[in-house]
Amino acid sequence: MLEKKTYLLSRATMLLSNSLFGMIIIWWLQTQTGKSSLVGLTNAIFSITAALSIFYGPIIDKHSFKRTSQTSLLVQTILLFLLAAMIFWLSHNIVLTILISTVLSMCDEFFSPADRAILKESVPSKKDLNSLISKLSMIDQVVNIAGTALSGILLSLLIAGQSMLVCSCLSLISIFFLYIALRKNPSTKPQANDTDNETSSYRAKVFSGLKYIRQNRFLKWLWKLRYSTIIFTNY
Repeated sequence: MLEKKTYLLSRATMLLSNSLFGMIIIWWLQTQTGKSSLVGLTNAIFSITAALSIFYGPIIDKHSFKRTSQTSLLVQTILLFLLAAMIFWLSHNIVLTILISTVLSMCDEFFSPADRAILKESVPSKKDLNSLISKLSMIDQVVNIAGTALSGILLSLLIAGQSMLVCSCLSLISIFFLYIALRKNPSTKPQANDTDNETSSYRAKVFSGLKYIRQNRFLKWLWKLRYSTIIFTNY
């Protein structure tokens, strides 16, 4: 049984942390290197991790949605603290910073689908589900605005490392709320399959997803737009 109020708090703090992370890391790379091309490359990498989410889906479906969401958010929190430490003490290691940021971006791509699946499993009533989704949508919009404003305030008052530490603490608070919100939800174990069947199933799901995108005009256009953005960002 999902504890809705605690879940909403978790979602709000997690989104705020993600919003701050995106702004802080881009600002830090720009000020540290002065290279807009490097900032563009980083944005392109973030877009690639999102564009490849079709390949993560079958992996997520094989595991407990509860454990996937909790684990991905936990890894994300650990990496945020590591990133804050790196900005403090290893500020010239740009490559490692971008690599950690890439893994952070991938964690979010694992968390989001699992999170949506948890909602469908935990809220059987369509009316309650629509109400919860409406509240989440409102939180998303408010946090997007607040995150931009807060990141500007933080970066004007604090150094990048301190701002990233605030971001890390918000993520830690988020995972604390998430564990409380999902504590009564069962962790469904995946069914055991042999390796050949698992491989065939994974390929089938990936190809099925690609086929669906090709047949849907809007998704096909969106997919092409994302990759076009990635290509032009690097020029």
